[in-house]
Amino acid sequence: MKTYVKIFLLAMILSIPLGAQMHHPMMPSNPRMESMMIYHMTEYLELSPDQAEIFFPMMRTHQDKMETYYDKIRALCDKTSQEANSETYTEEDLHSTLEELQKLEKTILKEKENFILELKPVLNPSQRAKLLFFDEEFRKQLRMRLKQSEHYNRGRRQ
Repeated sequence: MKTYVKIFLLAMILSIPLGAQMHHPMMPSNPRMESMMIYHMTEYLELSPDQAEIFFPMMRTHQDKMETYYDKIRALCDKTSQEANSETYTEEDLHSTLEELQKLEKTILKEKENFILELKPVLNPSQRAKLLFFDEEFRKQLRMRLKQSEHYNRGRRQ
């Protein structure tokens, strides 16, 4: 049973950073996507021009901090992947990796919490609550648009 738990934990460790690599909350990878995200966020949060002027620089600073943490997770993933393939990977190594990953995840959560609290003078409680779930809402909208375009393109091919 311990072996299954170890394998499960190792799989979790290796999969979390991969997920972090593909999923950066509020961090689109191309300028067009970033423009679309900013537009959608402005509409979704119902930002006034004054709010947007203050909010978006704060968000950029937050994104930069988050990117630093995700880079550390990716580095941990790479390091663990290489070490886990060797015969010398030990229980202590696994424990150390778990501790480091937990520390990074706690730091990320704390950074997100601090960001929401820092926005108190800029956004009202409703806007801050919406911001917590913006990333999921934005992804949902993108999926819907992709499905609509696939449906439209399928109809044109026939």
